[in-house]
Amino acid sequence: MNSEVLHSAARLRDLLVGQGRKIVFAESCTAGRLAASLGCIPGISSVLCGSFVVYRNASKQQWLGIAADLLDDPAVGPVSQQVTQLLAENSLNRTAEADVALAITGEIGPSSEPSMSGKIYCSALLRSSGNSWHREFQLSLPGPVDERDIAARNARLDEASQLALNGLCDFLFQCP
Repeated sequence: MNSEVLHSAARLRDLLVGQGRKIVFAESCTAGRLAASLGCIPGISSVLCGSFVVYRNASKQQWLGIAADLLDDPAVGPVSQQVTQLLAENSLNRTAEADVALAITGEIGPSSEPSMSGKIYCSALLRSSGNSWHREFQLSLPGPVDERDIAARNARLDEASQLALNGLCDFLFQCP
């Protein structure tokens, strides 16, 4: 995890503390990296409820109630805005103490379809207002990534994490 991701995590912590909010994550492609970036900050338990790491479709179904037919639908699938929105909603519904949820799905590689390689979806939801934020990002590192290239994979994970954290910060800044 690079220093830019940690800086974004600290910025998010400051916003959450300042707004008196707590967060829960639903992470697929980042496999817990968002929560881990906040976990590096002393005292983060005052705002971090936890993270559902739902890397596999079975976990998305069992832990967060995402319908199998939606995940199996070629027109939607697990890496889609629709599934990401449901992950955010369901993680917030399952975490009573959280005020905001952030969900992320994406194709980091190495075995991504070329048209999906580096595509990331993020969704956030505020419990109090119902305000939501949804974004699709394309990672800058060209794909596909070779399965043995751990450095390229880590660079993609860092970029996805930073995009998600910064996007959430911008959203929360607009929704005090």
